[in-house]
Amino acid sequence: WKKESDVDAVVRACYRAMQESDYMTRVITWGELRSDNVITNSTADDNLKFINNVNILPSNSYSSWASFYQVINYCNTVLKYAPGVVEKDPNFTTADLQAREAEVLAIRALSYFYLVRTFRDIPLSLEATVSDDQNLTIAQSSPEVVLDQITQDLLQAESWALDVYPTIAETKGKMTKDAIRAILADVYLWRKDYANCVTYCDKL
Repeated sequence: WKKESDVDAVVRACYRAMQESDYMTRVITWGELRSDNVITNSTADDNLKFINNVNILPSNSYSSWASFYQVINYCNTVLKYAPGVVEKDPNFTTADLQAREAEVLAIRALSYFYLVRTFRDIPLSLEATVSDDQNLTIAQSSPEVVLDQITQDLLQAESWALDVYPTIAETKGKMTKDAIRAILADVYLWRKDYANCVTYCDKL
C-alpha cells in the first residue's frame, strides 16, 4: 500500500468479487427468488424450492455467507490501509481517498443489506481480517444495529462519492452519488422511514 494504484487495485477487487457466481447467485436467490415475482418450475433443485418457500436453514447450500463476507473484508481492508497511502503518494489526495472510501462503504453497506434482509441477526464486522491471529468468531448483531451501520455508512459515502467518472462504463458500473442514494431509498423503505425514502427518491 504505497501508491494510488495499490488502492485502486483492491477497490477493483471489491467490484470483481461482487461479479463472482456465488455472490451474484445469492443476490438473485435471496432477493428476487424469495419475492412473489418468481416461481420455481418442476426442474428446479430442492434447495431453490426451499428458498422459494422461505426455508433458509444452514443445511441449504444457498445459505452460505462466504462470498458476501469476502467482499465485506475486501472493503474493510481498503478502509484500513488506504488512509496511509495519502502520506506516501503525493498524487493521492484526501479527496481521492474519500472517493475510494465512499465506494467501499457503499459496497459494504449493500452487502450487509442483503444479509440482514435475508437472515436478520448477522455478524457485523467493521475490521479487516488480515491475520490468522485475529479473533474470527464474531457475535451476531441485531438487525437494528446492522441497519443503523448501513445507514451511517451510506450517508457518509453519499457526501464523499463522485457524481460521475471519466468514462460512461465506470459511471454505470461503479458507486456514484445516485447509486448510493438509490440504496439509501431502499434502506429507508425497508425501515418504514417513508419520509426519508421519498426524500432520496426525489434526489434521484
